[in-house]
Amino acid sequence: MAQTVEQLKNQYDTFGAEIQEIDQVLTDEISDADIGATSVSKVAEWRLLRMVWTVMSFLQQSVFDLFKTEVQAIADSSAKMTSRWLASEVKIFQYDDPILFNEDTRKYYYAEVDEDKQIIDRVAVVDQSGLSTVKVAKSGPVALSTDELNAFKSFVRQIQPTGANISIVSLNADEIHLPIEVTYDPIVPLATLKANVETAVNTYISELNFNGTFYTIKLVDAIQAVEGVIDVEPGELKAAPNGTDPTGEDAFDRKYQPLSGYLDIYDDSPLADVITYSAQ
Repeated sequence: MAQTVEQLKNQYDTFGAEIQEIDQVLTDEISDADIGATSVSKVAEWRLLRMVWTVMSFLQQSVFDLFKTEVQAIADSSAKMTSRWLASEVKIFQYDDPILFNEDTRKYYYAEVDEDKQIIDRVAVVDQSGLSTVKVAKSGPVALSTDELNAFKSFVRQIQPTGANISIVSLNADEIHLPIEVTYDPIVPLATLKANVETAVNTYISELNFNGTFYTIKLVDAIQAVEGVIDVEPGELKAAPNGTDPTGEDAFDRKYQPLSGYLDIYDDSPLADVITYSAQ
């Protein structure tokens, strides 16, 4: 930020005090004949030079500040191609509304913000090898329809920075098959135990972050926390993307990353059928 005139004067005086020759000039009166000037002393010349330097420095610093402000404003209004920026921008998408462009701010906008038309509820941006994959879903979560997805892709093409490489994904849930054997203490009624175990499984899956990783050990921990559960032994856990049958897939061991960004219990493998219970 530009210094004030008074600050610049003080700075100039400080510099002058450090120079022995100037210090000598300031302390000695010199006649007009000696200096060939109209001033009665070198002090007057010093003060004049100080004022000229002060004003010029103030003007220069002020111009630099103005330039810096303008450059910063341009930078602030420019698209910053980061995962966080992209995730934030796509959530303003309004289905069935034309998007406009402001020539002054260089930004896209809608004539009227309508939250009912902002259908993107879940977003995850995955960056890998120069490609940004944007996974999106509506509230539920559920996949976008074909028309909604096409409109959303058009929106992203308009707002993305030049040269960006972006892929859009909106799929039905990855289906998961969870055969598990639970050993329990029969002091807890089996009906109560079953209900609590299924609640624990459903809660773990529903509370996963969008595009979060499913970890087998964390599911086991959730079931182990149910009163009456003694031991949990996972079977061959399987999953498949985009609503397809997971039972024919290879089993996964430690973890599973859903392609769609979210999971659903496979309808043909309800928990009541695939979780078995043994009393101890």
